[in-house]
Amino acid sequence: MKISPDPDDADFIALALKAGFPLWSNDRRLKGIEEITVLNTEDVVNFVNRYFGFLRRL
Repeated sequence: MKISPDPDDADFIALALKAGFPLWSNDRRLKGIEEITVLNTEDVVNFVNRYFGFLRRL
């Protein structure tokens, strides 16, 4: 079964799958992996702003 579009990402994807945590990456190809949640930098900044409120929008 091929999950990753890039073999260099396989370890990170495996960790996200095993741990059940989202993966932070700006690689748009990873957004197509249905088995994990992939967040880009904007998603992470928005999350931190929403829940912690100490970062300003860049």
